[in-house]
Amino acid sequence: MTKNASPASDHQNGLGGRRGLMLVLSSPSGAGKTSISRRLLAEDDDLELSVSATTRKRRPGEVEGKDYHFVTADDFH
Repeated sequence: MTKNASPASDHQNGLGGRRGLMLVLSSPSGAGKTSISRRLLAEDDDLELSVSATTRKRRPGEVEGKDYHFVTADDFH
């Protein structure tokens, strides 16, 4: 729901009265996605980051549940 919309207008738009907005940052490596997302998260306490799952091995410095959810291939399927 936008700041100016009403729950009724959200229902008519198929949102079922839910509030929120999903923002997807997509670009080639090195284009600044991490810099942009860190800045947005620092400036707005209402934003949350989605943590992806991966079957690759954890790299040095990566934190489970922060950088990725590290799972086995069997668990992923």
